[in-house]
Amino acid sequence: MTQLDSPQSPTSETSNPLRLIAVALLLGWSVDYFFYDHALGLSFPIFIAVGALLMLGVAIAERVRPALGSLWLLIPIIVFAALVAVRAEPLTTFVNVASSLALGLLWVRTFRLGGLFHFGLLDYAVNYVLAGIETVIRPLSVLASASKQASARENNRRMWMPIARGLLLATPILCLFAILLSAADLVFADRLRDVLEKLNLDNLPELIERSVLILVSAYVAVGVFAVALRNAIPYSPRGDGDSLVPRFLGGIESGIVLGSINLLFAAFVVIQFQYLFGSTANITEAGYTYSEYARRGFGELVLVVAITLLILLALSAIVRRETRAAAGVFNALNVVMVGLVGVMVVSALQRLLLYEAIFGFTRLRTYSHVAIIWLGLLFAPYLLALLAGRMRWFATGALFVVIGFGLTLNALNVDRFIAARNVEYYKRNGTLHARYLLTLSDDALPELLPLLDSGDPEVLEALGPGLACRIDYASREYQARSWQSAHLAHQAAWDRLGQLGSSLSRWTVYKHPYDGDFVYVGEERALCATLLQSFVLEPGLTSEYR
Repeated sequence: MTQLDSPQSPTSETSNPLRLIAVALLLGWSVDYFFYDHALGLSFPIFIAVGALLMLGVAIAERVRPALGSLWLLIPIIVFAALVAVRAEPLTTFVNVASSLALGLLWVRTFRLGGLFHFGLLDYAVNYVLAGIETVIRPLSVLASASKQASARENNRRMWMPIARGLLLATPILCLFAILLSAADLVFADRLRDVLEKLNLDNLPELIERSVLILVSAYVAVGVFAVALRNAIPYSPRGDGDSLVPRFLGGIESGIVLGSINLLFAAFVVIQFQYLFGSTANITEAGYTYSEYARRGFGELVLVVAITLLILLALSAIVRRETRAAAGVFNALNVVMVGLVGVMVVSALQRLLLYEAIFGFTRLRTYSHVAIIWLGLLFAPYLLALLAGRMRWFATGALFVVIGFGLTLNALNVDRFIAARNVEYYKRNGTLHARYLLTLSDDALPELLPLLDSGDPEVLEALGPGLACRIDYASREYQARSWQSAHLAHQAAWDRLGQLGSSLSRWTVYKHPYDGDFVYVGEERALCATLLQSFVLEPGLTSEYR
């Protein structure tokens, strides 16, 4: 087994469980304060920062030294959390939230013992499972310890226990007499009603709901602190020599598998250079249109690349390489296959580029662009780990690839990128996918709004009704939002949309009690919910064209 990078040994108890529970309740209350009835925005990075500071503060109080090998995770955790308040595109927001929380859980699991750079793929999976189990189970033992600690303080028990029992006995009796006395005297009933109104008991369901949210969040926080500080289930990463199954496959069998796949891939690559990478005339002579050839095969190629990586990882785990010659042949066949897969990645990108040149950009195509590039880059740490004989390095490389994918989506600014490419498409071909562009998030507006100054009346007719609906939506939603929901993209959108009043004055948003908001496009009514369907109603979905 590989030794972890922290000299500390795990402990089974915290020095002060009551303090741990108090901090967890503070964190649970912050969940309610930051997120209850508030849209996601500035609250998320602040909450993540508060959680990280409380974790470090509790560690100092418990005299637990964080492992330096895992402390660097705070950087991507905070970066992804901050980007939640910057980008409005749905998948990017999901990736930011998920990455921040997933990396945070990884930091919690390795907070005390470290060992992150010794992890293989199996180690990541095991630690995530253990962290989830401990987060649910560990609070029970902490609560039990806190109960013992409170009971040990005899003076406190003598003072508080009678008070608690008295309140418990008095509450139902008071409720019974209050009901009877209210029925007996109308003036008393009015006064009692005034008192209850001041207590705002009409919101009792909401009060219960928020209390449950706080308590559940606090319970999870206790589990998180216990996982980080107690490490009740110690775990040592598996070394390179350890394997789930014995290496039972010989060099001849693996050579046949890899060699035959390489021959098939090589034949495919030859076709790519003859047709896809060659002259467009070759495609038409083969009986296909350019768009048909470009449209087919992208998804299949992505699947081939992913399956190839899984096959290589599996073979590296089960193939015996007892001699230097056997290892050399196996590595050489792997290098050849990775090179051929690289050509396939380029082929998939080329098909996507051809299709986009004909039909324009969408979110799905942009996601695919970024994903296939990072999927291809995932073969680099695989080869490095294979040739170095340290396959656990691949897991670390995969972690950085996942982080790189998320950061790329943010740096690209997906919706603005799509809008910019489609504006270029419009200027080149005279076709504007206005219906689709209107469903994009506020990130796209800096590229979309300048089109109104182009002087093209068709563009104004295509974008005007939808933008009028966006202005109405922004005036109702953005202005009423609390500071917890502050968001750079939404604020910038409101500032820009607020300057369009005069140019869009011909479109008025009307309210209908049943159909919802609508505008008149000519003599026809157009529902705002239809014009802005994915933007307003289903932010995770988009209507793709072609």
